[in-house]
Amino acid sequence: MYVGTELPVPQETQRQISVDTEIWTEVIYAGTGTKQPIFHIDMLISLAGRDVNGKYRLLVGSPAYADQILGRPPVEHAIAEIFDDIANNLQNAGFDVIRNPLPITYVDYPEDKLRLWYFATANNSLVQIDENHGNHVWLPTYGHGDWADLASIDAENKRIWEELGFVVHQLTDFHPFAQNLGSVHCIKKYLERG
Repeated sequence: MYVGTELPVPQETQRQISVDTEIWTEVIYAGTGTKQPIFHIDMLISLAGRDVNGKYRLLVGSPAYADQILGRPPVEHAIAEIFDDIANNLQNAGFDVIRNPLPITYVDYPEDKLRLWYFATANNSLVQIDENHGNHVWLPTYGHGDWADLASIDAENKRIWEELGFVVHQLTDFHPFAQNLGSVHCIKKYLERG
């Protein structure tokens, strides 16, 4: 099945901005694909088992929902319309689509006068669906340090998964991974069970 959009997806762009009267370089649209707003599908979509009617459930990230929770105006380069289009396409294909907050944020590198925007994604998680041991999800969190305001996003993602019947395990501070365009699902290779 094709998962993407026919809307134009902007590609990585660098532009000059002013930070404290200094000229900096700002990087936006880092990691975009040609048909997806983030090059790894698991950065924007989480598989969450089936609903009561047997339909596959998908959590699809929503930058607009994150902006609403954070009480800020929409961030234009969060390309929310592309995430919305993908969510609508999946719903039209018969999936049970649940939207979850997916904020865009940035990290500053003062020594390089560089600002890098990235998605603080909880969609890139580890999901266990197990009739014998219960459903569990391991979620990256981002409401730490300079990004303490994102704790409200962490709480909402936790609430959504708990409503779906999952035991939620929140993992501490995944900014270093997200800043490098990955998260927990990207870095795991093997899980030993026993």
